[in-house]
Amino acid sequence: MRADLPVAQADPVPRQRIVGWREIARRTAEGSDPAALKALSAAYDYQGIDTCAACGLCATACPVGIETGLLVKSLRGQRRGAVARGVGGFVAGHTAGVLAAARTGLRLADLARRVAGPAVVETAARVLTGGHIPALPDSLPRAIDFTPPEAAEGPADAPELAAPTVVAPTVVYVPSCVSRSMGPAAGDPQDTPLPQTVDALMRKAGFRVVYPDGLAAQCCGMPLESKGLPEQADAMADAMIAALRAASDGGRHPVVMDTSPCALRLKKRLAGGMADGGLRLLDVAEFLHDHALPRLDIVKSREPVVLHLTCSTRRMGLDGTLKAVAQACAETVVVPEDVGCCGFAGDKGFTTPELNAHALRHLAKDIPEGCSAGYSTSRTCEIGLSHHAGLPYRSIVYLVDACSRPKAADPVRPRRPEPAF
Repeated sequence: MRADLPVAQADPVPRQRIVGWREIARRTAEGSDPAALKALSAAYDYQGIDTCAACGLCATACPVGIETGLLVKSLRGQRRGAVARGVGGFVAGHTAGVLAAARTGLRLADLARRVAGPAVVETAARVLTGGHIPALPDSLPRAIDFTPPEAAEGPADAPELAAPTVVAPTVVYVPSCVSRSMGPAAGDPQDTPLPQTVDALMRKAGFRVVYPDGLAAQCCGMPLESKGLPEQADAMADAMIAALRAASDGGRHPVVMDTSPCALRLKKRLAGGMADGGLRLLDVAEFLHDHALPRLDIVKSREPVVLHLTCSTRRMGLDGTLKAVAQACAETVVVPEDVGCCGFAGDKGFTTPELNAHALRHLAKDIPEGCSAGYSTSRTCEIGLSHHAGLPYRSIVYLVDACSRPKAADPVRPRRPEPAF
């Protein structure tokens, strides 16, 4: 078993999950010993299905690329009845309202923690949800509401003037639904929400930032896909892709996503047959490395930083890219060698906290001395990482923003208008 897979010691590795399901299918077909079949199925519900992060990292370890998470998500779908599918359809059609309700829950949790204490709130959450949410980490985010600022008018759309000038290239920025709803944790000294930081960094680097219409109702569908509801998830992804195509002027401008799991989800949807119309979708690591850093002056931080490579980052082949971004901004960058998938898996850190705890059991020992913050590219992963590391994890964007300033103009040769990238 590879150490970076997030399975707990008592839980099956990917091959065992496959073999276990084959045995259940065989016994079901034979119809023999129903008592044994019932016991095996009950054990498999937890060990085979509930404790799988469905992150797809197993496919990178498998010599033939088998992704056991696809089986697990399919099995989760088989367990969903008409009510669950109806709820999934409601979420897909009322995303803005569902996110507003989630923000309300975060605000109430934050208020209750300050008044009654974290232990009381965690116990109450366990009781109110019937045990479905047994854990609320200390690093629980505060709620935020993000309203896109108006796009700056001027350079990007103005005709070239007689005197040399710089035409700002346009980017379409898409804060994920998590980034638009979950801000920094209550104990994090950094209190600026991620979308504001990304927007400010893009403008600092000389980009003109635009947003898709109807942003409040957009989501890539990742939460529903992980729950085994692919039809509802794909409907959400397709609606989002249509909005991105319109915002990007049919693919003329690149689209930047600040959350790696969402970027991977949409890239897979585009590759799976959803006509992209030339849509150029960039994960935040790609954008920072290839486009933002060359337009910024960087002063490296002397303080060491710890970096988490999300499963999505690895699966997109951007682990080296993300490390290069961190290394451009800090003299010392540590990637814990015994941590792969963090095991938070969207909401597993709340519903199956033992998975997150086991996956990050070696994290604390690899935090370098003098380090006060960790960085990654997924807000939900950062919740679990912060909880188990004992220091705040944030988006890599915060590190780049803190270490950068606008690039000084060339006093010798005026810059000509830059083509869109």
